[in-house]
Amino acid sequence: MNNFEERCFVVLTDILTNRPKDLEGNTVLYDNEDRKKYLDIIKNQKTEIEQNKIVPLKNRVAVVLLYDFMIEILTRKII
Repeated sequence: MNNFEERCFVVLTDILTNRPKDLEGNTVLYDNEDRKKYLDIIKNQKTEIEQNKIVPLKNRVAVVLLYDFMIEILTRKII
């Protein structure tokens, strides 16, 4: 796995597992500030991977699809 794939999986893992909880221990949705922070990180990394031709095409396509997935779940406020 290359550096871009590792970064992608780190962000995805953080988004899906490092979730805020309320005082009762229930998982809550990210607020708009956190959601924007993650979207900015993902969009910057997606642009970087799309422009970096050193990464093999099949890996690049897979990582871009994962970034698109993360953007979708954040913009639809699923998490």
